[in-house]
Amino acid sequence: MNEKNEIFGRDLAVYYDRMIRWEKRLALERPLFEALWQRYGAKTVLDAACGSGAHLALFIEQGLTVAGSDASPGMLELSRLRFAKNAPPLVHATWSELPEKFSDRFDAVLCLGNSLPYVTDRGELTRSLEGLWSRLAPGGFLLVQYKNFEALRARGERFLPLSSHLAPSGAETVAIRQYDWLEDAVDFLAIILEREGIGAEWRMRHWTTRLATWPPEIVVGELDRLGAKTRLCGSLGLEPFDPANSDDTVILAEKQAA
Repeated sequence: MNEKNEIFGRDLAVYYDRMIRWEKRLALERPLFEALWQRYGAKTVLDAACGSGAHLALFIEQGLTVAGSDASPGMLELSRLRFAKNAPPLVHATWSELPEKFSDRFDAVLCLGNSLPYVTDRGELTRSLEGLWSRLAPGGFLLVQYKNFEALRARGERFLPLSSHLAPSGAETVAIRQYDWLEDAVDFLAIILEREGIGAEWRMRHWTTRLATWPPEIVVGELDRLGAKTRLCGSLGLEPFDPANSDDTVILAEKQAA
């Protein structure tokens, strides 16, 4: 993650959970993850882009032993606040640093939520996938999820759904997120509008960061080189990837059992 991305993640951390409709998202994802745990007999999971810890909380609820890592200290602090004294292991690490930070291997290693595109250098992409793969136990699976940018670009889609949050105090936050398409990358712009209550003045903050639009064949090729048995899918439901219509790129990479 470059310095600009680090600043982006740090400054947006406080707004992160206000931008994600977690109740709706987790209701959709809960049965999909449950099916994955059952399919692979997974008991341990490393969420290597754990953010505010919402997925970690779900996985604990589902009976797994969990650990989390994130390259953003601000995001990790959100996870620590979520769990308070009962926090699972939470480690500040880039993906290439995972072998240094974790001695254990896990039945499942996850890189969810459009996190991989924050790596914009090809060499760092290779090292990141090697780091993720290294923490996977034989017989386990690595799951990588990010946007199908080429489909979004072809459809001319620039704006993510508008999100708003109303706090019990009456304070209000509105998040506007958009993509500005470049030749082989995308600039991700986040605009935050906030006010203390009805009648108060709106304040605005905004940040931009560069994301890579990695074609799936590049990521799949890197994982194949590591010995993975890969499957390219269009969602966490693991239906086949449709280059023109799938919103997400999901790569399921299995490690051969010992």
